[in-house]
Amino acid sequence: MNFSTKSILLGGVASCCIGFASPAIAQDAPAQDEASKPVATNEIIVMARRRAESILKVPVVASVISGDELAQTATADLSGIATLVPGLQLGSSVSSFGNQVSLRGIGTSTNNAAIDQSVSLNIDGMQFSQGLSYAMGFFDMAHLEVLKGPQALFFGKASPAGVITIRSADPTDEFEVIGRAGYEFEAREYKGELIVSGPLTDTLKVRLAGQYSKGDGYFKNVGAAGDLGTLADLNPALAPFAALYGPLGSLGAADPTTSRVPHTRNVLLRGTVLFDPTDNLSVRFKINHGNQKSYGAGFDTQLASCPDGTAPANRAGVRFLSPTDDCKLDRYTSTVALDPAAFPGVFNDGVPFGHIKQTFGTLEINYNAAPEITISSLTGYLDLKQRYMTNGGVSSFAGPAFVVQGGYQRKDFTQELRLTSDFAGPFNFLLGAFYQDAKQVSHVDLPANQRLGELLGFLGALDIATNPTNPAYNPALFPQILANPHGFPAFPPKLSQGYHTVDSTVYSVFGQVLYKIVPDLELGVGARWTDETRWHKQVTEFPPLGLVPLAVPKINAANLSPEVSLTYTPTPDLTIFASVRQAYKSGSFITSGLFNPGEDASFHDERVRGGEVGVKSVLAGGSLNVNIAGYYYRYKGLQVGSNEISPSGNIIIYTRNAAGAKSYGIDFDAAYHPAAIDGLTISGAASWNISRFTNFTNAPCWGGQTVDQGCNLEPEPTANAGAGGYVSQDLSGHPLVRAPRWQLNGNIDYDLPLAGGKTLAMGVGGTYSSRYLTNIAGREDMYQSGYFKLNANIALRGEDDRWELALIGSNLTNKVITGNCTNGNYTDSTGRLAASVTGRGDTLYPTIPNPAGVEELTCSPDPGRTVQVRVSFKL
Repeated sequence: MNFSTKSILLGGVASCCIGFASPAIAQDAPAQDEASKPVATNEIIVMARRRAESILKVPVVASVISGDELAQTATADLSGIATLVPGLQLGSSVSSFGNQVSLRGIGTSTNNAAIDQSVSLNIDGMQFSQGLSYAMGFFDMAHLEVLKGPQALFFGKASPAGVITIRSADPTDEFEVIGRAGYEFEAREYKGELIVSGPLTDTLKVRLAGQYSKGDGYFKNVGAAGDLGTLADLNPALAPFAALYGPLGSLGAADPTTSRVPHTRNVLLRGTVLFDPTDNLSVRFKINHGNQKSYGAGFDTQLASCPDGTAPANRAGVRFLSPTDDCKLDRYTSTVALDPAAFPGVFNDGVPFGHIKQTFGTLEINYNAAPEITISSLTGYLDLKQRYMTNGGVSSFAGPAFVVQGGYQRKDFTQELRLTSDFAGPFNFLLGAFYQDAKQVSHVDLPANQRLGELLGFLGALDIATNPTNPAYNPALFPQILANPHGFPAFPPKLSQGYHTVDSTVYSVFGQVLYKIVPDLELGVGARWTDETRWHKQVTEFPPLGLVPLAVPKINAANLSPEVSLTYTPTPDLTIFASVRQAYKSGSFITSGLFNPGEDASFHDERVRGGEVGVKSVLAGGSLNVNIAGYYYRYKGLQVGSNEISPSGNIIIYTRNAAGAKSYGIDFDAAYHPAAIDGLTISGAASWNISRFTNFTNAPCWGGQTVDQGCNLEPEPTANAGAGGYVSQDLSGHPLVRAPRWQLNGNIDYDLPLAGGKTLAMGVGGTYSSRYLTNIAGREDMYQSGYFKLNANIALRGEDDRWELALIGSNLTNKVITGNCTNGNYTDSTGRLAASVTGRGDTLYPTIPNPAGVEELTCSPDPGRTVQVRVSFKL
């Protein structure tokens, strides 16, 4: 099973071992910068400092996983990587936000397409910082590195929590064809992969790789459009008007089109050309294309907590949530599709979906200007497009008040130049420059439920015509109601529609000097200076405001990120290191909703300072690896998110700069390869982490939070019996999102030789995480409880690995977990019918929640148990 991941903790937790890489890893790793440089096959080589170095001697905490191991364990996405690397947590998300990744408790916790991820992704040298891009790259990999802690110096713009770097497989020296076909039983998914690789001439090699998959979906949708009956069923007092208004039906809901979600169809393609015309020049060009589609109502979120049940709290009495919904995070989801007749302009005939198309490429040139000097150029280009539509209120009975749909586009051009030395003496250096030009366009479109609007308009008009206590009482309106009961719509065709454009330009220079004070002690001093400017433009198409003058249309920041390290290697099998770092993450703009003129949609930079110390060792004659590291970092202006109502009444996922946070902990890993039992590996890793806010006094309250429950801060304290209340709470000292205190994993792998050159490969592994928050608001039901996942596989391989038959099981304990939850008034279709914004009162009303009660919780779940069979061949 190879769940050992053959990774080293470089001063922190990885999942296995230092110095026991396979020859494939050792040969593939340095390709990025020093393809012609020979490397010993008993070492793991990493590019953590943009030069090929032994993992044992680099002062960086890293985990390295080979492409063979990723294929063997059927790891094909970030969720699978997270089970292999303690400290790595994932929050899935749909719409334009993409994945949210955390390392050591630090990560992105806001659904904002224009924010940079705290953990960036680097594929073949090109850096990606937007969550949607993380869907590409996880196939035909040579190896993967997870670098923990701030990585400002060597990887594009600053990455304050870490970097996941992927090197895809290069062309082979000999012609080969590799094929894989598999079937996963739980999601009913078929997957096929074909790779053709080899030389065309003595200096030109190519590799073509493609993957196609199609699945019915892991989750079972038991939702169905409900029939609300007549007005008499909503309120017996309205019985006299039931015949006049007519049947209510489902108020815009439609039955789901599929019983399983998400239905997926994915195509991934990659082409690589490697040109080595001389011993001193290497040119590598890679082009990637992905077309990924997901269909089905409810594929994006699942109702996970209903503190007040599913009954309607709105005055109209409309039931949006099915009475049979269990409000639990499990394999069953319950949401409905949309009736296009009720939602003008809804995408995809009302069937929720997500579609991502992206093409990106890298051109890498390495030239040995002298035996000790290498000049490197890395050019990257990305073109990403996405469209989506979801049930905006996660409704499972009546149609929601509105639909959330839109799209996201991003184009990136990046250029990096580096000058790297490899002198035999005590002094070496790296100098570089980086440029990025990027454009993001986020489309926001909220079609309103016209049938629901007609009902609310009728009820409102009836109240005006028949209720003398209504300030607008007007009995003359009654004849109009009798003549046209559906003629008083409360909703416009759309709640809002428009788009945000965010342009950014980045200039950066960086460098590092390495100096061996004595042969066994190396000092590293480096820094990156970055200047970034972002421009923001909002155009509101409904209402037709056109270009909206916002308070802050431009932000600029110039930052210096220094790094100092000491690396002591008294013996070839022992390294002691210490490092001090500073890093930044850029500010940006909120693009998840539309703002009124004069509002501020910007947020500022995030900064981190701190350091770590570690010991890496190879013991027992090379059979045992033991590594341990400790770290401490302080964050200022941490970027966090919350789901709120803007002053203009629109639903906005705000991004705020929390005042401060700290993260500290210990990473440990060990791996044992007993000399007496060839082919056996026993490994384990542990991560202990504390990540908390040190000062966060402007944290938003969750809807229905009372004064006694902590909702007791500005800006609106009142003591009357009206609708006023506090809107903020103090979360200082509270844990960060996706920051479990403990994460552990352990693995046993054994390759048993059989007759005729065959091999039986067996493995079992497990991973444990203690509980962690999934939403910044900190309510008790927002915690993901601790869990244990068991994984196992077995494979029979032919001679020289020419064929393989494998059975692979992941998460056999069948834990459905989440890393991303959103609070909202879903019983009332996200608060459009009843206020659910703040807690109430002060000393007179310390225990009174809002009229709509306590907000519900929806989460984006990861699948439970998966079991697949796979057949592979190599020609």
